[in-house]
Amino acid sequence: APHQLLDLLALAGDDSDGIPGVPGIGLKTAADLVRAYGSLEQLLGLISTIKRETLRLKLREHVGTARLARRLLEPVAVPPDLIQAGLRPAVRGDQI
Repeated sequence: APHQLLDLLALAGDDSDGIPGVPGIGLKTAADLVRAYGSLEQLLGLISTIKRETLRLKLREHVGTARLARRLLEPVAVPPDLIQAGLRPAVRGDQI
């Protein structure tokens, strides 16, 4: 589902944005996990229920990486006045 996309990318990683993800977990496995557990946090809270031992060990080893990746993917609101300030010339004498 659309609201699970960031959880999927946190697990699988996103090379174009420099998001590391969990080594050894691709998009298909990440999609299966998010579909089965509902969210990244629910998955990480229930790691012990994962049947595949190698997958369970990867997730246990990289819990911090998955959580960091999820935080990096979180949208950030930029206040309009900050955007406007970014459009002003960097040097005082410049004119637009």
